[in-house]
Amino acid sequence: MVEVATWQTIEDIVICDLKEVNNASKIKGQIVPFNSNFLPGTIQALPKYFTNTIPRENVGTEAYSVIGCNSDDFSTNLSALRDSINGEDVDIYMHHLRLGKEKVKMERSILLAKIKSKRYL
Repeated sequence: MVEVATWQTIEDIVICDLKEVNNASKIKGQIVPFNSNFLPGTIQALPKYFTNTIPRENVGTEAYSVIGCNSDDFSTNLSALRDSINGEDVDIYMHHLRLGKEKVKMERSILLAKIKSKRYL
């Protein structure tokens, strides 16, 4: 077994306006709520919200699909933001926050940090 150490530094921070796409098919390297989406991936129960106390306590658990970064494209009924990473399109699922009865969608303009990776064997 070969152990690999990765060193990452932030190279640049930019604000990008990304195009919204319907029926996103290039969701990779993300976790997406499983309920009503039923996306392929490893199903994992994760905390949905936390209290603002110390220590923080879990407020509700939900099933999520953990989708690998090397997954094949697949069809969905989700809206997402399309980006290009290393010349390859990727759809970024934006989680929704539920504050009381309000549903708040994340902003379309998002902050992206370009990460420069170095691998050492």
